[in-house]
Amino acid sequence: MAAYSRDTVLRAAIVWEAQVGPAGFRKLLARFGSAQAILEAGPEDLIEADPRLTAEQIEALTRLVPRGPEFAEYLARLRESGVDVVSSRDEDYPQGLLALRNPPPLLCIRGRILPEDDVAVAIVGTRSPNRDDVERTYALARLFAAERITVVSGLALGVDSAAHRGALMAGGRTLAALGSGIRRVYPAENADLVDGIAEAGAVLSELAPTSGAVVGTLMARNRLIAALARAVVVVASGIGGGSLVTAEWAQKQGKPVAAVDWEKMNPKRLGNRQLLAEGAFPLANDVHVRELCDLIRRSHPSQSQTHETPDHDTHDEGDQQLTIFD
Repeated sequence: MAAYSRDTVLRAAIVWEAQVGPAGFRKLLARFGSAQAILEAGPEDLIEADPRLTAEQIEALTRLVPRGPEFAEYLARLRESGVDVVSSRDEDYPQGLLALRNPPPLLCIRGRILPEDDVAVAIVGTRSPNRDDVERTYALARLFAAERITVVSGLALGVDSAAHRGALMAGGRTLAALGSGIRRVYPAENADLVDGIAEAGAVLSELAPTSGAVVGTLMARNRLIAALARAVVVVASGIGGGSLVTAEWAQKQGKPVAAVDWEKMNPKRLGNRQLLAEGAFPLANDVHVRELCDLIRRSHPSQSQTHETPDHDTHDEGDQQLTIFD
């Protein structure tokens, strides 16, 4: 396998060492044109390109060029451990993320993202679901997997974990977007699940490999979940839950949002009621789920995604059908 390009190596230095985020990197790249040119710029030019840069970031940026070999060696060690580093300029960078106004300059990936993963649905929900929520999540994930639709989620405890596990149990593919570095999986309880996902899909992070999870990174991860999918399904969410943030990102990207329409309501499902009142696609029976599958297949990312900031085979009626709603 070819060595990483100098641009990818220097991007790692800028993003991981100088801690320049996607928005800041976009501004610097627009001004200077390349990672090399960013690191060769003087302090005055850097602050003019992005006034939000701190003194510490500017100092770090102006001292990083000689450390290129150090970062090249670090990226090589990551690859040896099974982690690939992908630049937004690389052909295998997920196309859905490119439609974001501020796409991650780099991704750390365990596993492989395949072209077929373009046909994907995100399943999200509460971290503390009841048994019915979990069973519904498993059923939805299994059905999407049977329909060759990749399941995307955020590896959180509860609904997210059930979505990944349901897809895996059905022999499907699943992608997990992390809110932590790829070498510091959060939550730690899902370390074994990460191994399974990497074998039948991919685990990805926009953060430095050893970064911990904080509220800000977990919330930012939600935009990646939405961008990787053609639709977002909320199984159960309370008012103000992170799942509603993912749904908001999907709406800003011009993608359909669906919510399970529960007969029995509780506080951890009130977010579903809110979404349905706002026009979300209702999932109240198996027919609704089939209609959503058809909608996902017909949609195309290049038509549905927009630069916002809040910033397979067709179904054959003769196939065996899974029942989700009794």
